[in-house]
Amino acid sequence: MYPSADAVDCVDIPLNSNDTVIVVDGTWIEARKILHKSPHLKSFQHLTFKAPLVSNYQIRKQPKENYLSTIESIAHLLKLNAEANGLRHKLEEYQKLFDIFNKMVDQQLVNFPRMRDQKLKTAA
Repeated sequence: MYPSADAVDCVDIPLNSNDTVIVVDGTWIEARKILHKSPHLKSFQHLTFKAPLVSNYQIRKQPKENYLSTIESIAHLLKLNAEANGLRHKLEEYQKLFDIFNKMVDQQLVNFPRMRDQKLKTAA
């Protein structure tokens, strides 16, 4: 999963149990380097989310609006595919990924008061 000019919207590709999705994890700069240095990764179809999604990750600034953290991307993809494949009973399970992620962000904000204070300013 990586945003690019020829990326396909995740909504348009319902995956099944035989499909494999490769998710490059790292900072955006690191992920871009990994992608560009690997001819194999370049050859795969890129997936993206065309609908505007808002990241809750707040410790590092996202390079562009609507960019997501790795875990948020995976959770959104799992939820989309559960809906597309009639597995609505899985939605609550996948929502737990967001819940745990949000708890992690809250804990990080406790340890980084500057970030918490910025969050409060932007919310006001």
